[in-house]
Amino acid sequence: MENQELIHGDVTPKDGECRFTELERVEKFKIKLWVEYLKEALNYKSIYALQKHFSGDDKFIHKTEGTTHPTDWNKYFNGTRIPSLKTLDKAYKEVPSSEYIYNMPFWRLVTERVSKEYINDALSATSPDIKKILFNPTGISGLDWKRKDLRKNDRIRLFLRRKGTIDALNVIMLLMAEDEFNFSIISFVDNRSCLMNTMVNVCSFPPFDEPNTARFLYECIIKRFFIPLNLPEELSFYDKYQYPSPYHMVRWVNENKDLLEYLEAIEVIDDTISRERKLDILNKYYELPRHKKSELHAAFRFYFCLRDVYEKNIETYSVAHLPLFQ
Repeated sequence: MENQELIHGDVTPKDGECRFTELERVEKFKIKLWVEYLKEALNYKSIYALQKHFSGDDKFIHKTEGTTHPTDWNKYFNGTRIPSLKTLDKAYKEVPSSEYIYNMPFWRLVTERVSKEYINDALSATSPDIKKILFNPTGISGLDWKRKDLRKNDRIRLFLRRKGTIDALNVIMLLMAEDEFNFSIISFVDNRSCLMNTMVNVCSFPPFDEPNTARFLYECIIKRFFIPLNLPEELSFYDKYQYPSPYHMVRWVNENKDLLEYLEAIEVIDDTISRERKLDILNKYYELPRHKKSELHAAFRFYFCLRDVYEKNIETYSVAHLPLFQ
């Protein structure tokens, strides 16, 4: 593998095809996702509740001379207004992780070619558990950090896929953007599979699991990292990756959600289980042999068919028969 990592080549797209998504579309979507993230974090079901929480307004719309006008938060959600710094600061204080959602590297990576300095700074600012995988502490104090040899990054890819969080998704995208500067074809192509698996994990949970949200994020990623590369003939083998359509990606996400719902319905798990434990279950599901995965898939699909027919919970498999837990 180390020798393979030394294979270099241009990772620009073929035929001058644009890798980037229009900035205006991304900006509108970013604000909408930020609003959805706040709703989920604060356990609100509507924009009205969010508006009332942050602004204290009792009315969802303002009326002047018989005309109705959407409130600021409705405009944020529709992408027609950018939140003020005061509004952002207030939201960041109440939900600190919302600052990451609003400023995460994803938005720049899919709209522009970022610099090496930006990539390194963004990797340095990632969550502590991911940073330990990417960097080694140096110096007497151990407060300085040095990047690890990425030729050994199979462990990094496995860790990011299993972590399955939005920051893990951003990190694998940053590593791929870095591969473009380093002309590291093998690393770039290998990272595609990790990016796909991490994307499905992220979009299996709110607020990223909404179909239009998952589809938009995925389409941006496809355009940025999955279009054919401009490789010399002797290296073209490394660009044979066939990515699934957005429709199939959303189906995978729904399959993950169905699996978790099924396991909860037959009381293998309950609604108090952590997101980390749910991800652990999904990762075990991915790693099952194909015949056992098909068996489990058939079990929960049959369960949902029966539930739809009889409108009640029917246990189709005992826990002992579930390959996930053997």
